[in-house]
Amino acid sequence: MSIFPTAIQAALEGHTVPCAFLVEIETDPTLRLWTGVGSLSASGQQWIGTGSLGALDGLEQAVNGEAPEAILTLSGIDADVLKAVRGDFEATARDRRVSVYIQFFVDGQAVDASYQIFTALLKSARFSVSIGERRI
Repeated sequence: MSIFPTAIQAALEGHTVPCAFLVEIETDPTLRLWTGVGSLSASGQQWIGTGSLGALDGLEQAVNGEAPEAILTLSGIDADVLKAVRGDFEATARDRRVSVYIQFFVDGQAVDASYQIFTALLKSARFSVSIGERRI
């Protein structure tokens, strides 16, 4: 039995240990997304894969009490969904907690607990539409 978590033990044994990000937005119901494809069971929760339709940018630590802007992007959104989200943002998402975790995998399976690497309150959203693409 190893004293190390599964991911660290695998890395010590020379295995590649891939990771993915998990994003949890505390709306009602809580929205849980991950940067992979399909459904993922990790840390006792189910996560919806965003694949290449999602992106994270600006996840940095606050310096001198100033929180940097983090950008969470979803592309390829259906026009009706985009319209509903835009209309409901104030009531359902503003000032809700957003947490980002890192999840490690060994042999394609999520292992160990996910590690929280970022948390903030959702203060604003930008909605944009371009030819063939809709973003939140």
